[in-house]
Amino acid sequence: MAGSISNLYRSVETLDETYVRSATTKAALLAPPAGAYNQQAGGKLLQLPEPASMELFRCNKYAECVYLSKARGARCRNCDQQMNTRMVLDDGDSSGASAGGAGDAAAPALADTGFVKGVVTYTVMDDLKVAPMSTISGITLLNTFGVTDIGSLQEKTVQLGYDEGLKILKSSLQSKTVLTDVFLVKK
Repeated sequence: MAGSISNLYRSVETLDETYVRSATTKAALLAPPAGAYNQQAGGKLLQLPEPASMELFRCNKYAECVYLSKARGARCRNCDQQMNTRMVLDDGDSSGASAGGAGDAAAPALADTGFVKGVVTYTVMDDLKVAPMSTISGITLLNTFGVTDIGSLQEKTVQLGYDEGLKILKSSLQSKTVLTDVFLVKK
């Protein structure tokens, strides 16, 4: 395979069974069915939690106004008034969990979904090699790269959204330095 995508595949392939929920889940990662549907993962290839509720706004002038906005203060298309009256779109869950506690209530349910067991921190290298992170693996990594002065290391926090995901996918098919290509500005 071109680029770094083969490293990602091999990383999952060699991932110890201690970290993967089951052999079936590992197989689903290595050979996903066409499209985003995956029976093993409950219908979604990626098990990302859906927001429990969404805050919406409507205008104050007309109670029968049908327009809503995600942004407070937007102008109503019907009467041109500011939309400042808060409304909440509920996800339809009948559990009675409030929006404030929905994350807490959803946590046990989400713990039983996805592909990996428990809460594990992973290291993703520039060439998309993935491995569980531990103190020993961190020290080995520093030795591998010849880092003698820990003070010379820099931490970079990045936002990963849809656009970045597409850039990572494109770069993973073409490059061995995927994360550098996507997240570090070239000088």
